[in-house]
Amino acid sequence: MVRWNPFLRYPRLSCGLLLCLLLPALWNLRDFGIHSDPRSLLETSPDHRLVLDMVGELVPEEEIVVLDMECPDVFSTEGLSALRRVSDALLSLESAVGIKSLTHSWRPVRRGLGLEMVPLVGGQDLDQLERYCLDNPLIRNVMVSPDGRHTSLILTLAPRTGRVLRRQLEAVLAPFEEEGLVFHIASLSLAEEEIHSWITGDLRRILPMVILFLLVTLGLTLRSLGLVLFVLAHQAITLGVIAGSLHWTDHVPGPQTQLLFPLWAGVHLTLWIHLCTACRGITTGETVPGALARIGRSCLYATLTTLAGLLSLGFTEVAAVREIAWLGAYGLVVVFLMTFGPGAALLHLRKRPWKAPRVRRKPPDWIGFLLRRRRIVLVLAGLCIIGMAVGIPRLDVGIHLSRCLPEESPVRQAGEIFDRHYGGFHFFQLDFDSGQSGGINRLPFLEHLETVRLHAETDPRVTGVYSYPQVLALLNQVWEDSLETELPRSPLLIGTFSLLLRTQLDTLPLLRILCDPPLRKTSLYIRTREMSSGESLDLLEGIAAFAARDLPGDATLHTGSGLASILEADRRIVRSQIASIGIALPVVFLLLWFLWRSPSLALLALGVNIVPVGTVMALAALLGIPLHFITVMTVAIAFGIAIDDTVHLITEWNTARRSGLSSREAIDRALRIKGLPIVCTSLVLGGIFALLLFASFAPVTHFAILTALAFAMALASALGLLPILLAGRHPG
Repeated sequence: MVRWNPFLRYPRLSCGLLLCLLLPALWNLRDFGIHSDPRSLLETSPDHRLVLDMVGELVPEEEIVVLDMECPDVFSTEGLSALRRVSDALLSLESAVGIKSLTHSWRPVRRGLGLEMVPLVGGQDLDQLERYCLDNPLIRNVMVSPDGRHTSLILTLAPRTGRVLRRQLEAVLAPFEEEGLVFHIASLSLAEEEIHSWITGDLRRILPMVILFLLVTLGLTLRSLGLVLFVLAHQAITLGVIAGSLHWTDHVPGPQTQLLFPLWAGVHLTLWIHLCTACRGITTGETVPGALARIGRSCLYATLTTLAGLLSLGFTEVAAVREIAWLGAYGLVVVFLMTFGPGAALLHLRKRPWKAPRVRRKPPDWIGFLLRRRRIVLVLAGLCIIGMAVGIPRLDVGIHLSRCLPEESPVRQAGEIFDRHYGGFHFFQLDFDSGQSGGINRLPFLEHLETVRLHAETDPRVTGVYSYPQVLALLNQVWEDSLETELPRSPLLIGTFSLLLRTQLDTLPLLRILCDPPLRKTSLYIRTREMSSGESLDLLEGIAAFAARDLPGDATLHTGSGLASILEADRRIVRSQIASIGIALPVVFLLLWFLWRSPSLALLALGVNIVPVGTVMALAALLGIPLHFITVMTVAIAFGIAIDDTVHLITEWNTARRSGLSSREAIDRALRIKGLPIVCTSLVLGGIFALLLFASFAPVTHFAILTALAFAMALASALGLLPILLAGRHPG
């Protein structure tokens, strides 16, 4: 590393030229930003994705805002009057396209030999209106809660930014809130605006804590305020170069990308700690070149193992994970080059002499302490392996959008209101193909779908089922003026109702997602409150199995948008985890085999790091932390970084063994030389990620918990289990 490094041979010239090249990247920082589109968070939440797709089909190229209005009694003169005034006020917004509420909706009534659409609320008895709405499955839990205290308003707007929209909505609703009405608002743009505000707030809150933590930790490690400030300044420039250079690729990092900055910062500081610690051990010749000759190779391979962990995620099926993988790998390369290039060169120009390390007359006999407790350490390692086998299969998969936001988030609160009072906002889909155009109007086909709907409604976990035959049955109820809801038996009547529905798409947009224009295919939507992935699969498998029985004629059932989407989302997460492990482990094994020329040492290094990282994933199941698009990266990233301690320790042990020391003496020497840097680097890495626990973005806090725990347990494994295993190798 020293011979070919131009920055050490020509430090001033190389640093000057590099600065000229990097100035454009630093200049691009003025345009740097992190996008906060919540759609990227839903790749592993098929029920939320289905809702978004449904909304997109109902109102393409427009924005939907869903409002909940809470009042003492919706079905009172005062409640309906307030709802009408609120609806009119919202409709007066400049960007408003339309609104759906009880006072601004239509219902069918029979007029002679035809059906006519009339206002839903139009002078009828209030008790009669309440019974009609709460008995109608397309109104109950959609436009009004079963207790009659909550009603929803669906506002359609031209697209606009969340911040402008929030201000306008607050201004419109303020007079009504003074009357005692309570509103909760949810929309994608508002969620995006909230995510952005939480991210910027986190930066303002966490960054000072990180800087203070690093000043204290590095100060105790490096024992030089000037050197600490130099390292932090170099880190700021390095991270600025990474962020600014992303502008050249037109890539805008997403909210999940914020965790890459502490990752880059942590790896950057570990390299500097090893470099500066090695410099203190050089007593003859040039300090920095001597230190690089001593630790350059182990730092290179340690960085390569981290790089292997990141790049293994680049081949997974989850786009958000791939984005983090490739961006993380790019940043890691920049960190390494900036540290051992211009960073080492500037350190080489340092005029102050390096202080020799303080030598203890009687250093603690750590390896003796461990060997006396060998059985205890091995038993603990065995318990960790058992915990892995029991806990990892119990990991939950997936995350819900509302859980990404903090509890005080208005959008999250609105989501919880809709989940609690309106029967949930989780939808799953079963698709039926009748086999021919117009086939969904055949009576046997309609009867089968109606049977499936009635069967699904018997499950207590289901809060609603929506289907095309259900709409025909409701129209038939109006036509027959009956209290019963039954399918029309006459093909002529079925055709008449179908024609009416197709001419009322503007007032009945739900029909767009229930059937296709040729009337060949139809979908059945199942609504539930929030459930785990396993519960959802159990529910849908039962309904799908029932629906597949006795399908009439050429009809077929497709679960691609329902059952299969959940299975596929789970499989993608699990496949991503398996793929990242399957790629990272053999690559790291080959790197370490090449470094030490010993496959057994490479296997040993893998083993002592798989145990702590795997144990942390088992703890995730115990703590209820789900496996989602961010936590799925924990194993690959934490393993790739945690193994760095093992690389440095075994490299030093191997060097001592080749100099003629016994295994016991070699590990004792390796611990004296590398123990402090390993502890300090683990403390820095664990501390940086632990501070992310104060983040507002739930997936980031999940990742922070697991990664910080992984670093802590990996440190315990490196300084506890590994020395025992190395001391017993090739005794001499």
